[in-house]
Amino acid sequence: MPVATHTQPATPASEDAIAAAMPADTGKDITVQACAGCHSLARVVRQHQTRAQWQDTLKSMQDNGLEATPAELASMLDYLSKHYGPAKP
Repeated sequence: MPVATHTQPATPASEDAIAAAMPADTGKDITVQACAGCHSLARVVRQHQTRAQWQDTLKSMQDNGLEATPAELASMLDYLSKHYGPAKP
């Protein structure tokens, strides 16, 4: 019998641990709130994208229902770009 290959949804405790491990900085709170409303924060922190890629990701999230003000989007973009930019070798 084949083994299921889907991932288990994150538990609230693991989400709290991920959020706690994210760097404290301007934009963290809105980023955690907005992103965790639809998917695991693990999905966010494992990505390392350029600013332009994060901007595209945020646009895609808006297309999928993310509601955020322009100021909130700018804050999230700054936070994600600073802390989850391209991985350094």
